[in-house]
Parts: sequence; structure tokens; C-alpha cells
Amino acid sequence: MEAEDPALEQLVFLVGDSYHHMENWEKSAKYYMQFAKGNEQVQNADVALHNAGVAYSNFKKPDLNLAIAAYELLESKYPSSPHLSSARLKLGIIHYQSGRFNEVERPLTKIPSNHVLKPDADYFLAWSDLDNRKPVAAANRFQTLNKRLTRTTPNHRLVPLSNLYQGIAEFEGRRFAASVQTLSKFVSDFSRHEKLDEAAFNLGLAQMELEKWNDAIKSFETVPGKSTLHDRALYQSAWSKRSAAKPVEAIPYYKALLEKHATSPLANNVALELAEVESQTGGEQGVADSVRRLTELLKKKPSPNAELRRLALWRLGLVQRDRKNYLESARAFEDLLGGGAGNLQIQAAHEAGDAHRQASKNALGPARDREWKAALKNFEIAVQAKKAVPGTLDAEFQEQSLLSVGQCKAQLELWMDSQKAYELFIKSNPKHKFIRTAHLGLGWAFQKQENYPGAITSFEKAVAGGKRDLTGARAQFLLGECYFEREQHDKAIIEFAKVESLYAFPQWQSKAAYELAQALLSKENRAAARQQFERLIKRYPDTQAATAAKSELKLLN
Repeated sequence: MEAEDPALEQLVFLVGDSYHHMENWEKSAKYYMQFAKGNEQVQNADVALHNAGVAYSNFKKPDLNLAIAAYELLESKYPSSPHLSSARLKLGIIHYQSGRFNEVERPLTKIPSNHVLKPDADYFLAWSDLDNRKPVAAANRFQTLNKRLTRTTPNHRLVPLSNLYQGIAEFEGRRFAASVQTLSKFVSDFSRHEKLDEAAFNLGLAQMELEKWNDAIKSFETVPGKSTLHDRALYQSAWSKRSAAKPVEAIPYYKALLEKHATSPLANNVALELAEVESQTGGEQGVADSVRRLTELLKKKPSPNAELRRLALWRLGLVQRDRKNYLESARAFEDLLGGGAGNLQIQAAHEAGDAHRQASKNALGPARDREWKAALKNFEIAVQAKKAVPGTLDAEFQEQSLLSVGQCKAQLELWMDSQKAYELFIKSNPKHKFIRTAHLGLGWAFQKQENYPGAITSFEKAVAGGKRDLTGARAQFLLGECYFEREQHDKAIIEFAKVESLYAFPQWQSKAAYELAQALLSKENRAAARQQFERLIKRYPDTQAATAAKSELKLLN
């Protein structure tokens, strides 16, 4: 038999065909291409090119470039081949799956309108538009295809699919009302379709966008329990309840997700969000449940991702703060700082500092100083962080942390350091809402260093404007103290009298009345001092100043 014998040539094709049926794609492609190249006029050459393209696409590591070359060679050499439309469909799909959306249209639009593969071609053209971020064009293609098939071939497999993805394309194009209408039709007409879950889920998302919360939940509840979308449906149901301002009603959906889908990628986020809702709506038991849930989440193996861990520690710190468990609150915020707080650094440092400051109120001796030192360390972290953008929440926390540095150093009797912190705050924030508090603190630092002119100037700034609050009352009292300590008793009496007449705070009024009496004693006016002590006891009977006044009266008598 000679080499040019047609039977021998067909034998090469048959070898390739045998390997093709055996799904030995590498050898199949080899013999098909050996047969087709240079034998354009031989029977089955077009089939060989078509099947070689299929084989290349099915390699363990698909060689799509060779597949494209085979299909395009078939296009150029065999324009009348009955396999041309199939090759063009496969060529278009390769371009689509490779993300070459601009190259999809050429082969697919060349498939004749009456060809059996035309619906598939139009289907992938629509998908190409959708994935190429042209949702309006995609929706129109899906809709046109659906109408044509419904009219000509109502049982075609692409009728429900074109309906489904028309609705999803409308959603992607933010045509939510149209999406609801389209997807509702799918759910109604194809209630037994394998993609009912996808339709119901996306219908719920579209209804959420229209703020139809109850309708959305009904759609999410249509998603079957065995669906891979069921966890997401429960999650969105919870958010529908929260968006409808019914956070308590979100809890059962969160709990169902954790119970039925413990390994869901959403589980950790759900635990965090559930803890948040429990702490805000569940009273004491809810707060306790929130702490337990957050603690378990943080101990979970494998550990939550870094961002989720940050958020869990942040929430745990806030919940413990609200429970007045200040040391536990501080520990959570400090753990957050130790692991990299990211954009929560300033706020976490401030909260940690404030938690230690609150804890100091119930501490004594060395323990008290220890809490103030810990508070100072955290406030300084906030201050030393990158300067926050003015007007932001971070900027507010950073500014208040600088003020708190001054207060901490005063509590630790680091008066010069306290003075510097207050001066920096005043210079940096001359119109801050707590500027009077800063002047009060600065005055106290000056007073403790016996810099009375500086103290008096600062206290006068704190009372300027006549605001009758605690800051003003304390500043007015300390103003009297400065004059008293300088033995300017007449001025001291005037300033102490202002506390009683201008500020309705018995704690400071009684102290001022007591010190006014002491000033009178310093002037040897024992009778007036006695009257003052007696008046103090009568007017403020339950104060420490009244108790001290009783002792002074015994000495005077």
C-alpha cells in the first residue's frame, strides 16, 4: 500500500478517533492534527480539526492556544463544513472563559440564526456582556433569547436559565424592580428547577435593595436547606431584620446559621455580629452571652483572620466596658493593640487608657498608681500615633488622649510633665470643647508647683464665660485656694464666696464654705468663722466639710 493511499490516510484519522473515544486527549490531538495538516481535501479533515480542538481543550493542562489554532484553521479551510458552527461555539466559549470578551462576538455571531447551536451562542454572548460589566446589554440579550425560545422551543433547557440570568443581570445593572419581576417569574414557573436556590437568593437580594424586608425574608426562606446558598440566605435574612430595625428578630437566623452551617465561611463573622446584637438587645443575659461568644471566637482554632480578630477584641472591650469590668475591658483593647490594631489603634489605645483610669477609682495605694501608669501608657500610644485627619473620630480620640495624658501625670504628681501636656493641648486645640478642662488642669499643675500667677490666670480662663458646671465650680474653688495659699485672705474670701453663690454643687459649695471660714480664722475673725461653720453644718449637713466644720467648732468653743 502506497503512502498516498486514501485508506492509509483514513487509518491515521481512525487512530486519532479511537484515542478520542478513549479520552486519551494527548494522542488523540496528535493523530488528528497529523491527519489534517496538508490534507485539506481529504474526507474527515474538518472533523479532525474540530476534534483536535476538543482534545486540546481537555488536556490535563488545557492548551487553549492550540485549540484556537485548530478551530480557526477549520474556519479558514472549510467554510462549508457542517462542523463549523460547533467549532465557532467552542471558540467563542474559549475566548469567554479566558476573559477575552472583545473576541467572543466574532465567532458566535457567525452561527446561523436557524442553527441548533444558535441559542447557546446567544447565551454565551449574554454571559460575555455580563462578565464584561455590561449588565444592561446582558439583560437585553438574555431577555431576547428567552422570548424567542419561549415562542419557538418552550421546553428548551435555556428557557429557565435565560430567565434566571436576565434577572441577575438586571440586578447587576441596579434595575432592582425589574429584577424582582423577572426572578419572581422564575420562582413561580420553575419551582422544581435545580437553580431555584440561586433565583430565590438573588430575588431576596433585589427585594432588600427595594427595602422590602419581609418579602426578602420570604425569598431567602425559599432557598432549600441543602443548597450551598442556604447559609448566605440565613445571613441575609438576619440583615433584613436588622435593616428593618428589628435586631432581636435577627438572632434566630444567626443562631440557625451557626447550628446548621458551623463550617461556613460566614460562621466567624456571624458569631461576631450575633455577639453585637446580643450585647445591645439582650439585657444582662445578652451581654453575658456576648462575652462568652466573643471569648470562644477568639480561642477558636484555626484562629479568625486578623481583621475579624481585631473587630472581636474591639467588641469585647466595649462590652466589658459597658459591664464596668474595666480590667477585662483594658485587657481586650491591649490585646488588640498588641496584635496590630490597624485603623483602630487610636481609638483602642484611648479606650484602654480610659478603662485603666476607671479601674483606678476602686484601687488603693500601689494598685492605684499602677492603674494610672497603665492608663498613661495607653493614652501616650494614642497621642504618638500618626496624626489623625482633622474632624474625624480618630482626631477626637487623639485630642482627648493628649488631655488625658495631662490628667494622668497630675494623678502621678508629675506636675511639670502634666503642665507640658496641658500646654500642648491648649496650643494645639484652642477652640476645643474641653479647653476649659485643660485650663483647669494646667492651673492645678501650676498651683502644685507654687506658680500662683500662672495658676490664677489658668483658673480665670476656666471660669470665664460663666458656665455653671463642675469644671467651673472646681476652678472657682481652686482660684480661692491660690489666694489662700498666698495669704491673700480677703481675695480668697471673695473667690470662695463665688463658689457658693454661683455653682449649685454641694460638694464644692461646702468645701468653699469651709475654706472661707478658715480664711476668716487666718484673719483672727473667730466670731465670723464660727458663724460660717455653723451655717455650713446647717446648709450642707451630709458633707465631709460639715463633719470637719463640727470638729473646728469644738476647737473654737
